[in-house]
Amino acid sequence: MKQLPEGLFYGTWRSYKSFLHTGEVKNHSKDNYLEFVFADDRKLAISNYDNGKSKKLDDTQDWSLVFKEKRYYLRVDGKGLEYEIITINHTAFVVQDTQTLDKYFCARVKTWENYIKKTEPYAL
Repeated sequence: MKQLPEGLFYGTWRSYKSFLHTGEVKNHSKDNYLEFVFADDRKLAISNYDNGKSKKLDDTQDWSLVFKEKRYYLRVDGKGLEYEIITINHTAFVVQDTQTLDKYFCARVKTWENYIKKTEPYAL
């Protein structure tokens, strides 16, 4: 088993699209997204932005990467949040909430707006 390096996660990730368990696909915007902030001091902040208003889901240093049943999980202890890590590399981060089964496609902040611009309606 190859351990997933924590260093891949450090930085700010914002969702640009989600696939809901109902089958609905939602394109996210500058006002509506899920944000993961992995700080150098191991602090993890997860926030949901809805119409520009932030709701903090968690803010902790008590998180871990877990390998079970041939899959990696981001486990946030304390509140019981757990996300299956579908994929991660230097530009993309895809997770599935294990409670809701919704999948979130995220990008780093410096490239996130490129994904958002593609999904916003064009002005005529």
